[in-house]
Amino acid sequence: MQLWAPNSWHHKFNAQAIEYESVANLQRVVAELSHSPPLVTVAEIDTLKHHLAKAAAGQQFILQGGNCVETFAECETNIIAGQLWMLSQMGLVLERGLNKPIVKIGRLAGQYAKPRSANTEIYKGTELFSYRGDLINSIEPSLIARTPAPERLLEGYHCAARTLADIRALTLSELANEQADIQFYVSHEALHLAYEQALTRQVKNRWYNLATHFLWVGARTNQIDGAQIEYVRGLSNPIGIKIAPAMQPEVLVKLVELLNPADEPGRLVLINRLGIEHIQAKLPSLIEAIQASGRTVSWMLDPMHGNTRLTAKGIKTRYFSDVLAEIEQALLIHRAKQSYLAGIHLEMTAENVTECLGGLAGITEQDLAFAYKTLIDPRLNREQALELVTRMVALVNTP
Repeated sequence: MQLWAPNSWHHKFNAQAIEYESVANLQRVVAELSHSPPLVTVAEIDTLKHHLAKAAAGQQFILQGGNCVETFAECETNIIAGQLWMLSQMGLVLERGLNKPIVKIGRLAGQYAKPRSANTEIYKGTELFSYRGDLINSIEPSLIARTPAPERLLEGYHCAARTLADIRALTLSELANEQADIQFYVSHEALHLAYEQALTRQVKNRWYNLATHFLWVGARTNQIDGAQIEYVRGLSNPIGIKIAPAMQPEVLVKLVELLNPADEPGRLVLINRLGIEHIQAKLPSLIEAIQASGRTVSWMLDPMHGNTRLTAKGIKTRYFSDVLAEIEQALLIHRAKQSYLAGIHLEMTAENVTECLGGLAGITEQDLAFAYKTLIDPRLNREQALELVTRMVALVNTP
């Protein structure tokens, strides 16, 4: 195995590489970020890893949630407070229903970049770069706005810093009481590696990404020989790996061995995003392969991404019933395999959006026209998210 360094990913294939017009400008921005203060602490990261190790053993449960993509415009206290309130309320439901501590992780303070299936798209006859998140370009459909701009990395850093400052202040002042666990962690996808590298620091002979507590690698970039896997393998942060239907058991075991050779508890979270159509056929063999390897992982379920549908009008949505059904199947499969479902990963918002169909709110396709605000993926609204965790608790407690 080659020696690792924060920049060793440069020698690997990057499936979601960003093409900038000026490499010199990118290098200037990365150099500035490299001398910027860290956003989180090593102690916070190590504490989260301790909690994730307990979740792997079934002693705690992970709730990870937030917007599919953060925007710079949403870097406002009231919006951040709404997301914290949602995760806090959902955490209370789970804590009381599951009778165990809940590890709360927000898709916050860094989820400014998104993978896309194509680098470009056609808008009114003009080929534009696809919107890749505010860290890279703008949603505005124009040639200038869609051109990747390195300066956006600096804006993303400052937005993340403001968001974390708000989280710490709000958690202490509004969410904390004598009974509440005020610990709250942030996460984002390890996608824009120049940004991640710039905020990677060595502390006591260990390397940490100090932009966030928890990073995950998406299903589009989890190739063993890819740049994202190369980057995260050298970090001391806990790492999540998204698992799509194409994942083969033997490949998953190799990934686990590569990313956690010392089998450190709490280091790896395997995030199943198989979808209701594939979970029964795929998940059992994946669990069996990890069990046979003797490796320690935390199994998490993402019931959102594998259940995305298009309406007849081409609108991206998700059915509440599919999301709930996949949760039920995951619980049954883990129970049958004497394994633990250690957590759930949701795309949700505190806003009363109409992006996902169904639930007690009875949202229909016609309702999508009223409050469909997401820039990329549909999210559960406040009522649907609370209903989902309530019904999950009932499923867990069903013999």
